[in-house]
Amino acid sequence: MQVIPSVKPCKIRALASLAVAITTAVIAQSAFSQPAPHQLAFTETSSTSLTATYDGSTSGVSINFISTDHWGVTIGFPVTFSGNPQWTEPEGPSFVNLLTTSGNNQIIVNSDFFPNSTTPLADGSTFTNFGTDTRDGASISVTFHDRGDVAAVADTGSTIGLLSFALTALVGTTRFRSWQLA
Repeated sequence: MQVIPSVKPCKIRALASLAVAITTAVIAQSAFSQPAPHQLAFTETSSTSLTATYDGSTSGVSINFISTDHWGVTIGFPVTFSGNPQWTEPEGPSFVNLLTTSGNNQIIVNSDFFPNSTTPLADGSTFTNFGTDTRDGASISVTFHDRGDVAAVADTGSTIGLLSFALTALVGTTRFRSWQLA
């Protein structure tokens, strides 16, 4: 006959408490964990060029040039947007880069545009909770970088050459004219 060793009641209570603690931790983690927000980023490089990425990739992002400083953007995922964030234009604080939602996954981008009633963000800053990616319920943050319309530095080599050519032509014309009058 085999004797089964007895289990002390305090060991059972300790194991039961440990099981309850582990179960509570797993349930709390799944209940309170939120997926990381998705990142939508726009970069304007000129009045006719705009790039956009969603979570660092251009895959699923379609940009349609409408006219100078105006683009239509479609995100090819099930997303919804809310709000009309705007960023101050780096070269002129009286104008903004404005996003207007147009349908669930569509945005109109207006650059060098008149501000709406909300306070503009600084260029390159992030607007949080711009929308939701319905695939995982995560929020979408959006950032706008304006790299366009930067004042160009004059090419002094070409400028001096053109100025010299113009002065030579002017002097030559006056000499030719004075020769004809004589």
